Amino acid sequence: MKNIFIFIFTLTFCASTISADDHKVMPGNEVGEFHYIKATNPLNVVAATDKFMASDCGKKWKSETGANVVLMQLQGSGMSHFFLCWI
Repeated sequence: MKNIFIFIFTLTFCASTISADDHKVMPGNEVGEFHYIKATNPLNVVAATDKFMASDCGKKWKSETGANVVLMQLQGSGMSHFFLCWI
């Protein structure tokens, strides 16, 4: 009985993830990512971010993706900051 329940649960879970694959971003919609970090020295994080964005790699990434990047501080969390990247 337990094996049948596990089989049905697995089948239902797999079917639900397959049906969720038809979601896509339409032109004009924004897509964003959050990357949470715990910074012990926030000024070094800002300096490293500025250095990357000024590098050839950073310039190429920005021109190819059109992404915008923001670094924000968090309060009341185990993390201290997060990057928000959106296109």
